[in-house]
Amino acid sequence: MTSAYSDNVKTPSNTTVYCQLCDKKGHLAKRCSIFLKLKKKKSANIAETFSACTVQDFNNPEWFPDSGAISHITNNLDNLDVSIIYTSNERVLIGNGQSLSISHKGFVSNIVPQSSLVLSNILVVSDIMKNLISISQLTKQLNCRVIFDSFGFAI
Repeated sequence: MTSAYSDNVKTPSNTTVYCQLCDKKGHLAKRCSIFLKLKKKKSANIAETFSACTVQDFNNPEWFPDSGAISHITNNLDNLDVSIIYTSNERVLIGNGQSLSISHKGFVSNIVPQSSLVLSNILVVSDIMKNLISISQLTKQLNCRVIFDSFGFAI
């Protein structure tokens, strides 16, 4: 039997494909104009929603775990115990595509009270909104795992 390929789905050549959304023959739902219009509208709504979001407290001293960050980052040089001027020309690329400059690099040892946890290689990026703990950097540095659940996270 010969086969025809439509939308990367293998179907026998004598079988007619019907859309699950519009019930018309000749295409699958993922190629349906109704689906594509809804998908485009939903994407526009999501972008509009996120562009309207603002962070209220720019100087919040808390640190937030970030599974997408490759470096620990703070916006405040005073958060570091020791720092040096960052001399490389590397920059931090954030989710909206913006590239932010790095002014200093350092470490902090008082991030968790009554703990010996030290975060090193923290980048100071004045335009970042929150203090971020890079989960990948943390797990490499401490040779540990970080587990997230509905109550928070555990190292």
